[in-house]
Amino acid sequence: MTLSAEQSAGESYSESWDPKSRRDVLRVLPGGYCVTQGSQLITTVLGSCVAACIRDPQARVGGINHFMLPEAPEDNGRGMWGGLSGSEARYGDFAMECLINELMARGAIRGRMQVKIFGGGDVMGEEKRGASLARSVGTRNVAFVRRFLENEGFSVLSEDVGGRCARSVRYLPVTGQVWIKHMEHRTCAEEVEYRRRLRKERMETNDVEFF
Repeated sequence: MTLSAEQSAGESYSESWDPKSRRDVLRVLPGGYCVTQGSQLITTVLGSCVAACIRDPQARVGGINHFMLPEAPEDNGRGMWGGLSGSEARYGDFAMECLINELMARGAIRGRMQVKIFGGGDVMGEEKRGASLARSVGTRNVAFVRRFLENEGFSVLSEDVGGRCARSVRYLPVTGQVWIKHMEHRTCAEEVEYRRRLRKERMETNDVEFF
């Protein structure tokens, strides 16, 4: 895994070359986000997580985030530490702020931004286990991102959310094209590993978080 030299401090992704598409590919993992002004293809895999793909076609800049939970608890220590920790971008409110702010830092204007949203599948089987639709993590993530965008004055150009499948997302910010592949009855291994690591970190720091 190699990291792009153009990454800003808050971004988190890996970079590789895809001979099939003949493009550099930027791969965003859970809790990460990525912004580019180039012709790279940005990819991520979503289970119950949600990704927002946002671009300003005039400024030729676009990016994607990948968040796991809607909002951080009020006592998460953000003020204490003076900024975001590496894991705080797993929360939708921080992830959306990070992505939009980074886009604007690179010349994007809010009124020109085009937004697409993806993910939020019930891949953990919460509904099947009897959890209400309103309580499932994927459903909460989708509800959050829609509410956030509406409150911030953004409209959603297109979306592919909900259901019971994981999704592979390939986003080309320079054109705004998105390719979605549904992976039925599969959990997202990257998200499972990310949750496992976060649980371990919380146990080590005596932190508590409700999913």
